Order: sequence, then structure tokens, then C-alpha cells
Amino acid sequence: MPKEQSRNTAVDAIAHAIEAYTSAWRNHYSDAFSEKALELILPNLPKVLAQPGNMDAREQIHIGASMAGLSFSNSQIGLAHAMGHALGAVFKLPHGLCVGLYLASVVEFNSIGAADRYSRLNKIFPDEYREKELHLTLRNYFEEMGQPLKVEQAGIDVQRYINSIDRLVDLASESTGVTTNARDANSEDIRRIFMQVV
Repeated sequence: MPKEQSRNTAVDAIAHAIEAYTSAWRNHYSDAFSEKALELILPNLPKVLAQPGNMDAREQIHIGASMAGLSFSNSQIGLAHAMGHALGAVFKLPHGLCVGLYLASVVEFNSIGAADRYSRLNKIFPDEYREKELHLTLRNYFEEMGQPLKVEQAGIDVQRYINSIDRLVDLASESTGVTTNARDANSEDIRRIFMQVV
């Protein structure tokens, strides 16, 4: 796959694993798949982006992504997916890019209710990207991978994005990801997170 597609799909898988691990419906089965998925994806994505022909690294990501899929299939997604779905619907952008745009901010928001679980996942990230808290680690890792962290970096006109906030909040609020998110989020919480990436 092209570099951008490789990154987008891997970022989506990372989000699957993290959100499944802190979902309100999490369980031992989904936990095991989440942890192993991240162990396989995180060290191999930089290799694939630097060496597109590295089939061994691609295979590890493929297996990890499949395991992340099994994880969230058994525990559901969270708020980053709810928001990413909304953004993709309005701006017609790749799904993984959209979810990745919000994941670090959602993790920061959820930290109040999921600090211990995020701490466990933070230890899985390669040393060179790891910060004290998972949301900071994610920002480091995503920045290195070229994953946009601001709407402008994603090619979205800022004013058009701001003008679309009401619609984005409405769409995200309808998602099951709000129900299973690690922390209760009302429409104002969701609006604040949408605005954090401007």
C-alpha cells in the first residue's frame, strides 16, 4: 500500500486497540488482543514507513491490526471513533486519519477514569516515543509517523471546520462510541475536544 494508506490503516488499528482496552464493555478477551496488537504494530510502523518493501514488518502490522479488530469487536469503540466517523462523513477524509486526529485528545479527556489502563498501554510504546502520560506519547508517535494532529495538517480549512462544529457534535453524539467510552461525555465535552485540534 502507499505510505499514507499504510499509516492511516495502522493508526486506525492503534485506535481500535486503545479504545477497546478502556471501553466500558472491555473484558479479559479484548484486553489480551489489545495489548498484543500494540506490541506488534507500534515498533513495526516506523519500519514500514521508512522501508515500504519490508514485508516482515508489514506482516506484523497486518496480524496486529487483525487482533485489534478482534479486540474492539468484543468490547466496542470509544469517543475518538465517534468523532472520527463524524469528521469523515462531513469532510470525506480517510477513516484512520480522522480517528487519529482526535485520539490523543480523547485519551487526555478519558485519563480521569482510565489512568491505570493508559499507564499499562504507555509502557508498550517504544522508548524513544514514550512520555509520562499516554496522550503525550501518542502525540510524539503520531507526529513522527506523519499523522495529522491539527485540522490544517489534515487539509481542512479551519473556518469551514469551525462552521461545521454543530453538525460534527450532533453526528458524534449519535455514535455507540459515546456509550462505551471510558468516561461519560456530553455534547459540550465533545465540542471542546473537537476544538482542541484547531
